[in-house]
Amino acid sequence: MYEPKIVFLTSGHSPFTPRLFHKELISLRKIFRDLTIIAPYDKLRDSVDGISIYGVPKYKSRYNRWATLSALYRKARELRPTVIHCHEPDSILVSFLLKTRFPQVKVIYDCHEFHPQSFTEHFPNPFRNLIKILIEITENYLVSRIEAVVTVNDRLVERFSKQNESITLLPNYPKKDIFRNERRKRTILSTDTVHLIYVGLVSSDRGVFRMVEVIRELEKSVDIKLTLIGKCSSESLKKEFIQKVNKFKLRKKIQYMGHLPHNETIEHLMNADIALFLVNNKERYHWGESTKYFEYSAASLPIIISDLPAKRSLIEKNKNGILVNYDSVEEIVNAVQYLIKNKGEARMMGGRGRSFFESHYNWDAIESRLLTLYKNLTSVNRS
Repeated sequence: MYEPKIVFLTSGHSPFTPRLFHKELISLRKIFRDLTIIAPYDKLRDSVDGISIYGVPKYKSRYNRWATLSALYRKARELRPTVIHCHEPDSILVSFLLKTRFPQVKVIYDCHEFHPQSFTEHFPNPFRNLIKILIEITENYLVSRIEAVVTVNDRLVERFSKQNESITLLPNYPKKDIFRNERRKRTILSTDTVHLIYVGLVSSDRGVFRMVEVIRELEKSVDIKLTLIGKCSSESLKKEFIQKVNKFKLRKKIQYMGHLPHNETIEHLMNADIALFLVNNKERYHWGESTKYFEYSAASLPIIISDLPAKRSLIEKNKNGILVNYDSVEEIVNAVQYLIKNKGEARMMGGRGRSFFESHYNWDAIESRLLTLYKNLTSVNRS
């Protein structure tokens, strides 16, 4: 019996990245049996939940992926997939090269980041725009030569629809079952201590030092605590962060948990009062609708969030948070104090966020889009 071979390729993500593994691959398991992901991983071969995993070398920096890309190509060539589902501009290049060798293979490009903007921001200004244009041209060309594109928001849909007619919008919503059995252990802002939380990459452009400044101001008048959950962007940043916390004598106020399993992260979210999502004004943050926003909403938390276009659209639509100027510590502090003084409104914000998660902002509501795309590409129609 014909059984399509589905292969996910990624040069920069863990094989267990929630979008790739726990959402897309687990969903595809409902209609396909032969599912594989090739990704940077410590093991050469593994199998989890019926999904095969092949490990390739991890790149040392974003500018040194060639060993990873070569390994991706060799392993995918060996597997002879029916469909390749790739997740970065360099893995779509690998997929395109495989397609020239095996014309029958179908390629899906899953773009869930603003790659030209994020990659080029590390270059000096005189070269940044030129490199960004070159990446965009290359990405657009490759997209025009493959079968389908999957992406996460309307901005990216608008961009890629000019190069490819097969566009599937799959926002990075949380899975409903992760939060279905979790309920808040206590009412928002019902204790003397106010618990703030941030979940995600801990880095300077995602507000780690801004949050330290905010806690430094708030602790003068409020019994406040901040929990940070996520990997530090570098060891040097982690060292600088710890030094600042110690310098301002905030060790009892700021708790850094590092990376935690998802169930433990959710437990912390369910015990928090207010969520922080403070990112600076870099171009790649303007239009991204981060998973953090939707997870905060699922946890019934009011959100204090940077006033950037995509974030503004969500807050204005769902009315479950407060927009702030990232550069103004005073404005962020005032937002926290407003929610503390207006507990009823804070709780209603959290309730609205949870309601939108239940009705719209969950993976279950959009999973069928992915399955339909794959059925069309593989001519499979299974229940």
